[in-house]
Amino acid sequence: MDQKEDFLVDCVIQAGELDESGYHFKKNDLYVVEVVKHNVPYSEFGKWIVSDERFKRQRELEAKAKERFGEDYWMKYRVCCFCTSPSKD
Repeated sequence: MDQKEDFLVDCVIQAGELDESGYHFKKNDLYVVEVVKHNVPYSEFGKWIVSDERFKRQRELEAKAKERFGEDYWMKYRVCCFCTSPSKD
């Protein structure tokens, strides 16, 4: 990636139980939104998305869902990792 294209982003992990539609998160104790990295270059997001740090946190969140839903947790629970425009703070 060209250095001038390295714009700033926030790295976010969002997880939770899916509602009946399967597209939206229920706002309960399993719902999590974390800004993992704030105001970093997009290239840093590229490194984070494939990092051990990110996969470890995803496994931690999935373990909680597995405790509640059993082996089929993946049908009722999602972990999403993405970048977005940086928040004001």
